[in-house]
Amino acid sequence: MSIKVKTAIGTEIQAKYDFGWRDQYMYVFNYVRPQDRNLIGNSPGHGYELLYLCGLNIYTNNGISNTTEDNLIQNNLAQIFVSHIKGQNPSSNGISIPKVTATTTPYMLVTTEVSIDTTNIRPAVDFWNQLAADYQFDFLQQINL
Repeated sequence: MSIKVKTAIGTEIQAKYDFGWRDQYMYVFNYVRPQDRNLIGNSPGHGYELLYLCGLNIYTNNGISNTTEDNLIQNNLAQIFVSHIKGQNPSSNGISIPKVTATTTPYMLVTTEVSIDTTNIRPAVDFWNQLAADYQFDFLQQINL
């Protein structure tokens, strides 16, 4: 995930948290099918995970069925949504996604495996917030404060 995306997502999450939204969870889908990598690279584009959430058959019209890896990715992603809808606690493979807090933005990284990460989303938001405070100008929204 690029620093631009991390900052935008982190800023939105922080704003919602400041407004009282305490039940926020985040996942990052980070998988591109091998046959698509020569077209889009190794970073999935916006909405790419919908192929797995809705079923690859809507995408693959060449008769190629899901690979074992495709099925694993689809199962890992679907578990997050099903567990959240059924029990309000998003998880996959027995790993629960921690809630966002005032100081951390944990997320589930979804690939062929699932894991929890907290890499530099919050520091990116803090950097831009401090820059805005120092210059009385929000560089992300392009407005004076």
